[in-house]
Amino acid sequence: LPGSKMDQVLTVYFILTQVSQTIATQFGLAFVAILIFEVLARPYFRKRRIQKSKPLYTVKKVRMELIHGFLTLAAGGMLAVSAKYFASIGVIQSDKGGLPLLRIFLEFSFYFWTFDAYFYWCHRLLHIEPLYRWIHAAHHKSRNPDALAAFSFNPIEGIMFGAYTTGIFCFHKFHFISMVLIGFYGILNSILIHSGYEMFPTWWYKYAATKWYLSPHFHDSHHLYVQCNYGGFTTVWDRLM
Repeated sequence: LPGSKMDQVLTVYFILTQVSQTIATQFGLAFVAILIFEVLARPYFRKRRIQKSKPLYTVKKVRMELIHGFLTLAAGGMLAVSAKYFASIGVIQSDKGGLPLLRIFLEFSFYFWTFDAYFYWCHRLLHIEPLYRWIHAAHHKSRNPDALAAFSFNPIEGIMFGAYTTGIFCFHKFHFISMVLIGFYGILNSILIHSGYEMFPTWWYKYAATKWYLSPHFHDSHHLYVQCNYGGFTTVWDRLM
């Protein structure tokens, strides 16, 4: 093949590989979580179901979540492609040397608190018509969320939230370990708060030291009642507003 056509083929192959890896990795983590909740630790989690009166999985619901999730994760794969491109031209850089624990803690904390604020206000915005009907309503079709609902969004919404992480990587040189932690935490948190099972003890919201951190029950109530509990990582903004 001529050089230009070979480059095009390799580019398409690279994009398809990144998109496929994103879909496989994140769906894979969701299915591992489902395996734990529904098979390996079923006796424990059965008692911790949040919406006990409704079936957690139906064929119609799972099919809808898989379709929405596939489209959203494909869009996320394109964000991964853009991040790789920005890294190739030096816009995104990282440090890989050593294990600077304080730096990693501070970088992760910066992401945690700034994304929590970004998510809260974008989420509130998406509950305003017509944005709710056009974009966010797809996610709320999962009234009784499960692990697959973690990715069941309109792809526009997926890009809106996923682009934040790519953006901060463009503007600050993070340590590589910080970047891995940030990526993994975002995925794991989304799966857990949509799981349909309460992970935290009953006293969680009784104490100042713990009540600020968002639990699956807190977010599950958002899916059930819609106009409350908008936070992504914490309950701070919901309490303030």
